[in-house]
Amino acid sequence: MKKQEASGRRRRIAAAAIAVALLGGILLGSYLLKTAGAKREAEDTPSSPETKGKQVTVKRSEEKGEQEEDQKGSEMFAIFGVDSRENELGEGTRSDSIMLVQVDHEKKTIRVASVYRDCLVWIEGHGFEKITHAHAYGGPELAVDTVNRNFDLQVSQYLTVNFQGVAEAVDAVGGVEQTLDEEEADVINSYIKEVNTIRKTSSGKIEKAGTYVLDGTQAVAFSRIRYTEGGDYKRTERQRTVLFQLFEKAKSLSADKKRQLLERLGKGVRTNFSAEDLLKRMKQLSEYQVEEMNAFPQVFYGGIIEGAWVEAPVTLTEMNAKLHLFLQKEENYLPSSQAQKYSDEIAVKAGGQANVDLSDQ
Repeated sequence: MKKQEASGRRRRIAAAAIAVALLGGILLGSYLLKTAGAKREAEDTPSSPETKGKQVTVKRSEEKGEQEEDQKGSEMFAIFGVDSRENELGEGTRSDSIMLVQVDHEKKTIRVASVYRDCLVWIEGHGFEKITHAHAYGGPELAVDTVNRNFDLQVSQYLTVNFQGVAEAVDAVGGVEQTLDEEEADVINSYIKEVNTIRKTSSGKIEKAGTYVLDGTQAVAFSRIRYTEGGDYKRTERQRTVLFQLFEKAKSLSADKKRQLLERLGKGVRTNFSAEDLLKRMKQLSEYQVEEMNAFPQVFYGGIIEGAWVEAPVTLTEMNAKLHLFLQKEENYLPSSQAQKYSDEIAVKAGGQANVDLSDQ
């Protein structure tokens, strides 16, 4: 079990790195974003956790060549990755990936912490459940609240990205090259049929193992393959390879093509960043260095609790100490009474025992 979890950890960390690089690389050199239909009371009105996110629409800006001042200090925001059949980005969609991105504007560095989707936490109004359900119960707002409550953080900004939007982007760059093994070739066509129905496309079948240029529908179908050797961990790796290929092709696009790509990808993004602030952050990320990446919890009980498979931190407060040290280099983390209470209850549910320790991986 430990070997399988370690493999999954490495893949999830790699996926986090690619997701950040993808967003930053695509946005680099693009035009200013505008949020369609959103009326802002003032240009300097800050976003808040209570602000309902908007899906991002892109159009050409008349403003060009503006000089941006270097930003100071540091900030943290969350990225939630969902795979919604109906392109929904709020309630009803579980977050298959959860990333906390710490940006140091002084040092121009980025640190990325992934939280396992099955991590057992307290979700307000729903009790102890795996963290992926928070987004389904209350959209990104409840997901952010869950992150802050359990991990003693103060995240306010978020992006929810739907993998369906990746299909649009893949089509925009002319497809991505991918090699399928025999097992993948045997099962992919049922997924292609499903995604064809959702996207109203007519992508062809894959007849046998080999290397293909996949269109958007086929790429999403490939990323959804789950019931093969490696299960969900292997699916995460497929998503990573699709994103990597997309990123590589997007880097060489002209400014006009990048704008068109953003128009397509923007349909699958929900955020409480203003469009202009989102562009600014992503341009910065593309210029900064990813200092380190890690995944949490590193010590946990993996098993059935109350009828569901979970990964219960042992303990939550010890996980939080490592998380704070990793993200914010906070060496003397003191848990809040709320986090301590959650930690004690999770420890009881896990029997006070850990059966997976990835801290040395």
